[in-house]
Amino acid sequence: LLVGGPHASLNPEDCLDSAFDAVCVGEGEYPTLELVEQLEEGRYPSGIPNLHIKKGDSIESNPPRPFVEDLDALPFPDREMWTPWIENPSSRPSVLVGRGCPFRCTYCCNHALSRVADGRYVRVRSPRNIVEELREMKERNPYLGEVYLEVETLGFKQDWALELCDELKSLNSELEVPIVFGSNLRVTPNASYDELFAAFSESNFSFINIGLESGSERVRRDVLKRRYSNSDIIGTVQTAKKHGLKVGIYNLIGLPGETKRDFRETVRVNRICQPDWFLLSVFFPYPGTELYDTCR
Repeated sequence: LLVGGPHASLNPEDCLDSAFDAVCVGEGEYPTLELVEQLEEGRYPSGIPNLHIKKGDSIESNPPRPFVEDLDALPFPDREMWTPWIENPSSRPSVLVGRGCPFRCTYCCNHALSRVADGRYVRVRSPRNIVEELREMKERNPYLGEVYLEVETLGFKQDWALELCDELKSLNSELEVPIVFGSNLRVTPNASYDELFAAFSESNFSFINIGLESGSERVRRDVLKRRYSNSDIIGTVQTAKKHGLKVGIYNLIGLPGETKRDFRETVRVNRICQPDWFLLSVFFPYPGTELYDTCR
């Protein structure tokens, strides 16, 4: 039994205390491949970078390997293997277009995960490679109508995002039933999104999700390390709506030091933005993050 993911990567010892035989710290494609190869050879797994492996009463802790530099080199996910467990196979699937986050928000695992291995943490796939995966998905399911482009923020590299929009527009021009897209955007201070949102609209994006988190600028600045103003958020939402995009707002409540006045600011900014939907989460201090240490 092998476990991986953010919690396992940041707290491998906790996971090996439970029912698991091994923990993968960091990215798992190549460690899992080597694990399977050794098992097929009839060997007890050993010496696999990224894996912490139980051996009786001891643990073999292997060093990390660098982050995968070329995401285009990885095969596309085998989605069909999951079909028996999917309640609604026609629901909106996700396509991962990048990995890592350039920001260092205290409540999020990214600032800690970026330190578990060497190499570049923030990476994106080439627009052409992304479109190849979408084309393959469309061939398997001609009725595929909507896809979520999963990434921490689609606005991280604007030149890349604009090139991606061109490729998506070209793909849809070939399709009898075009694909509708949605994604995430992390607002940055004093940024202009007019050109980017125009490209989103032209390439058949229907919506974006934006993280407000707290409407209190004090909480964002001093607790979360998210340095943008409420005016930045409101202006970004207005620009999105101008280009016909629907907007979802992420809100995070129950943060350390949050007051009733801070929470009312969150309500006030949502009222001004009038999002098409909002998502509400209660803060939980994830072990391994900076804000977990603050809570302790």
